[in-house]
Amino acid sequence: MSISVIRFEPAATLEQTLDRAAEWWGIQPEYEDTWGERHMTEPQVQQAVLGTLGVPAGSLEELDAAVEERLWQDWNRLLPPVVVRDQVLREMPLTIPWEWTGGVAGLEVRLEDGGVRRWEMSLEGLETSAWAELRGRTFVRKQLPLPEDLPLGYHAVTVELMRDGAPSVTGAARLIFCPEWAYTPRVLRDGGRTAGLAIALYGLRSARNWGCGDFSDLVCLIDWLAEEMGASFVGLNPLHDIPNRRPYNLSPYLPTTAFYKNPIYLDLERVDEFRCSPRARAWLARPEIQAEIEELRQAEFVEYERVHALKLRALRLAFPVFLRQLWRDSPRAVQFREFAAREGELLDRYATYCVLDQWIRARHPGVWVWPEWPEAYRDPENEAVQSFARRHWRAVLFYKWVQWQVDLQLADAQEHARRRGLAIGLYHDLALATDRCGADFWAYRSFYVSGCRVGAPPDSFAP
Repeated sequence: MSISVIRFEPAATLEQTLDRAAEWWGIQPEYEDTWGERHMTEPQVQQAVLGTLGVPAGSLEELDAAVEERLWQDWNRLLPPVVVRDQVLREMPLTIPWEWTGGVAGLEVRLEDGGVRRWEMSLEGLETSAWAELRGRTFVRKQLPLPEDLPLGYHAVTVELMRDGAPSVTGAARLIFCPEWAYTPRVLRDGGRTAGLAIALYGLRSARNWGCGDFSDLVCLIDWLAEEMGASFVGLNPLHDIPNRRPYNLSPYLPTTAFYKNPIYLDLERVDEFRCSPRARAWLARPEIQAEIEELRQAEFVEYERVHALKLRALRLAFPVFLRQLWRDSPRAVQFREFAAREGELLDRYATYCVLDQWIRARHPGVWVWPEWPEAYRDPENEAVQSFARRHWRAVLFYKWVQWQVDLQLADAQEHARRRGLAIGLYHDLALATDRCGADFWAYRSFYVSGCRVGAPPDSFAP
């Protein structure tokens, strides 16, 4: 195994420093389009992307300083923040000062399931993969072997370096230990080939839906594919939640959240609480409601705003039935609590965003997006947001319950597909991007880069 040696030396030109910085911050130097033509990343593009990442790139001197600081931060810590490994690559990098090479490392892995593994090993015998000489110090990068019986999961690793007569040094990392391959259906593992049908779920038409293809329509399509086509999967458009209102985007590829789905796909008449609510059933039977549903079925295009408003209205009529079950601690309430606990903060913040969006729009009709909200509500960490969520707990709970209904109906569709012999079942397309004015960006801004958008190279379908 070759051992690389890292030293920092200032570059002669800005272009050389840009190339080096782009490599360190993960900016690809080139891409090849569908016709085989290679496109190089221009220096001005490198500068712009580095700028959005917070890297000063205006001059040779400041960029050199940024690269040197990045190298120092990378080598002056025992473990990287996150390490992803699989069942074949069972080792993780450990960076130590040269003077510690004769010491001992004590390791602790806190497993995802709560278990703990501890062991010690000599640093001297570990394989060395790289050296670095920075700021007058020498560092050695070694490879820590992982236990053969380490289970898959998201684990927390702590390393403590120990040496006679010296205070110990500690480091921590998140270890994501995954399978070598993603799940593969048996039909593919056995060397077979398979096919399926890709659909836009919202475009399915039926005599029973409310103007938008829903999960019951999907079940009917699965039955047809199983009986007539022998298909192995149904490919679905991204089902992520979107604003469902004009004049803002209705694209499933630019959602308000990548984590939760659009309730427009729910079959309301399959929701238990709707079926058990005399008030909701009486509302549905009203002639004007039936007329509106029929009008939506006959519309040339999906009327997202109207369908969404109608379904939310129906769900709110049914929600009190669920609240009564929650207070009685029924088995269904226990199931919901398990769902909410699994989703955790993701669901809390999404539901709070939905209620805030509705509440602020009702009071300020000219305010359409969260960057225009009152300052106190633009950050989910603010006390004003926490206080709002406590005061409006029923409304927050409502949006959590709605997502639970989506989760239940979609899981039923997948189980139905597998029962009908579809080897894969449902294949979900996922949006690459998220709306900068949506729930995810509001909830987790620190994970996004402002001022930078991701696209895709042209291909033969969309030149």
